[in-house]
Amino acid sequence: MRFIDLHVHTTASDGSFTPSEVCQMALDKGLAALAITDHDTVDGVPEAIRFMENHQLAPDTQDPLPMELIPGIELSCNYGSREIHILGFYMDYTNPGLLAELNALKDARFNRNVEMCKLFQRDSINMTIEKLQEGNPDTVITRAHFARVLIEDGIVKNKDQAFKNTLAKNADTIFRNRRSHVNVLSRSSTNMANVQFSHIHYSISLVITRLRNYWTI
Repeated sequence: MRFIDLHVHTTASDGSFTPSEVCQMALDKGLAALAITDHDTVDGVPEAIRFMENHQLAPDTQDPLPMELIPGIELSCNYGSREIHILGFYMDYTNPGLLAELNALKDARFNRNVEMCKLFQRDSINMTIEKLQEGNPDTVITRAHFARVLIEDGIVKNKDQAFKNTLAKNADTIFRNRRSHVNVLSRSSTNMANVQFSHIHYSISLVITRLRNYWTI
């Protein structure tokens, strides 16, 4: 029986490996399917698809079926006072409406991160966009990036401490600015409806249908 992984990040957001490296590792493990689901971006999907067009199965993989690469995304949203993350699969990652909304969301996230850096700097913590990007200006900065800098600078010992203590101090600011992300998506409901990834039941049923041939019962 082969396994699937439907929630993988790359350097397009807060992952540690490039899309190509992630695909190669999945092939080496003999996965049946892999979904690239970076935070609020599909920028890693084209590279992964190009890599898989010339993929090679691991030498010890006996299953003749190739690994299926699933274009995906993880959207950060708010439901009431709670932060939720919605996974979407098999959407048209070239859809102009989707890309326009994601670019607007990326701009809103960048502005939020600039404000977050200012809050840290007021507390005498040297937090900058350059340190968060770590040489990758195209990355989507998330809480994990802030946590990494806090750990590297010796402010906290681990991510759990960063999330619960230092980052939690700015929770109201994060929530207030995150609302703009939801507004960005709701401003163009027609465009987003055409993308067909925001409906969770649609995504789950499509995944089940597409991957049914990998199951053994």
